[in-house]
Amino acid sequence: MRRTIRDLVVRSAASGNIVMLKTPPGNAHSLGVVLDAAEWPEVLGSVAGDDTVFLLLRSQRVGRIVMRRIRDYVA
Repeated sequence: MRRTIRDLVVRSAASGNIVMLKTPPGNAHSLGVVLDAAEWPEVLGSVAGDDTVFLLLRSQRVGRIVMRRIRDYVA
């Protein structure tokens, strides 16, 4: 999972209880599958398009936790 996130996430941002992850074109589905398989307790579900994954979070408060985890993987 760490390698997939590091290789595919090119930009990320959070707004309220939604996290947006940008990928190179054609890679959002692969990232979404990996994130769904991780079963992070803060995440209710995901929606993946061509180059964007949206994560729906349990609450606005956990946005910082998820963003920190993703940034740690990307670094």
